[in-house]
Amino acid sequence: EYVAVNQMAEAIAAADPSGKIIFVDLNRKLEASLDKKVDYADGVHFAEGGARKMAQVWFDALVSSGLLMTSPTTP
Repeated sequence: EYVAVNQMAEAIAAADPSGKIIFVDLNRKLEASLDKKVDYADGVHFAEGGARKMAQVWFDALVSSGLLMTSPTTP
């Protein structure tokens, strides 16, 4: 079950003395904002909109962790 895997991954990240391992719970971060009709290509895999939402969650996590200092330019 993904909950047990997430718990283990979160514990590994928390125990990393370098602070370079971060844990991002995409399910929790995205579940309220994803629209199955728009954000999924086939009900399982992300379409462009879903991929952009996922990328934004990762980007925000990297910036807030201090591992990423600059932001990409947006078209």
